[in-house]
Parts: sequence; C-alpha cells; structure tokens
Amino acid sequence: ILLGVGGSATSDLGLGLLQALGLKFIGRNGRVIERIFPANWSQITRISGSLEIATPPIFIACDVDNPLLGPRGAAAVYGPQKGLLADELESFEAESARIASMLCAYFKQPEALCESPGSGAAGGIGFGLNVVCDSQYVAGFKLVSSWLDLESKIAAADLILTGEGKIDLSSLNGKGPYALAAAANVAHKPIILLAGCIEATAAEQLHREFPNCTTAAITPEDCPLSQALAEGLENLQNKTAQVLQQQTQQ
Repeated sequence: ILLGVGGSATSDLGLGLLQALGLKFIGRNGRVIERIFPANWSQITRISGSLEIATPPIFIACDVDNPLLGPRGAAAVYGPQKGLLADELESFEAESARIASMLCAYFKQPEALCESPGSGAAGGIGFGLNVVCDSQYVAGFKLVSSWLDLESKIAAADLILTGEGKIDLSSLNGKGPYALAAAANVAHKPIILLAGCIEATAAEQLHREFPNCTTAAITPEDCPLSQALAEGLENLQNKTAQVLQQQTQQ
C-alpha cells in the first residue's frame, strides 16, 4: 500500500485509523471506547486486541520531516492550523506523548519512533502505522517527481508556477512548493509561489534560500476570509495574469 499523507484535518496519531482496523482502546470504566478522538484521550487507560486484518507492507509518502513531538512536532507546528488553541497546546502535547508511549509499549516498539522524520505528518498517522504495521516513510516529492519526470520538465521550462493555500514557516519543512522551489533553484529556473496568504517571515526565508523564487499573495489586502474563499478562483486567475504580465515586461 502506498499511503500519501499530508493536507489532513486530523491530529490523532493515527488512532482513528488503527481503531477502524481493529485495535481497541479501553477507558477507566473497563469498557471499550467506541469512537476515539483527541477529546477523549484522557479516558484511555490501556490498549487491547490487534489489527483484524493482515496488512501488506505500507509505504508512507510524505514531504515534511517533522517529528511527532516537540517544538517541531505535529501539535506545535500543525495543531493551530487544525483548530487547536494556544492554551490547549501544552495539554495536547502531554496527552500525545502519553498515548504514543502507551502505543509503543503495547507493541514493544522503541519510543524513538516519535523522533522519526515524518512521524508528525498528517497529525501523526505515519507514527501510528509505523508502530503497528510493517511500514516505512518515503519522500513524497521525490516519488511524484520520478513519476512525472519532473526534472526534465523543469529543465525545459522558462518559468515555473506553483503554490498552496497558505505559505508559512511550516511550508519550509519540505512541503511540495518548497521542494519544487529547491528543484527550480538547482536548475537555475525562476519560480513563482502563489498563495491565498503569505507570512512575511516565510517569504523572506524562501527568498534567502532561493534567490530565483518570488511569492505572490492572490488575496486582496483587507479581504475577509469568507470573501477570499468564495472568490479564490477569480483571485488566482487575476494574480496569475498579473505576475505573467510582469514577467513578460522584464
């Protein structure tokens, strides 16, 4: 199985996936918790059972190299994007560490798996699979690049356009647009990253690392989020036309 992780709305260490495959999480009352999610993690006292199906080898394709825990971990870096409030981060991190330790102990795996590059991707889904199944991480960008023969396409291009919803510091952890900017830099090709929103610190770092890279926010200033989402396609078309016109004038 090739599992592409990233762009998820989850941050559950893969527990929901593992529960669907047959693993059981037992609460304080000794009963199975029927639907496991972060809000009821504190009820978990032990793990029971095993996966109900035999899984083939799993390749977990991801671009980011974040570990599961710590200042670069799933909660600290991606939690706020998924609705985790600032005053919830510390307790969520502590529960994540507790559950991760419990999972590793149950399956007799080293807790060092929490530190594996990519274990923090997609809210820790890769971590959960890594503990329980025969799985390994593979670099998602390299995998897709080989399928698309991206290197030759970059070499033949005059200009490269890419982007994502929001460019922030998490984008610099190896996400697709960052990896493409790095590849364009090696080929000495100009690249423009378009995004709905761009954090200044991330843009500055991109420009420092890749002098041939420029960024362009498609959303007009002071535009409410609801309006920006509703007019996203139009804004993208307008900004793309604008940056291409600027390129032809250079």
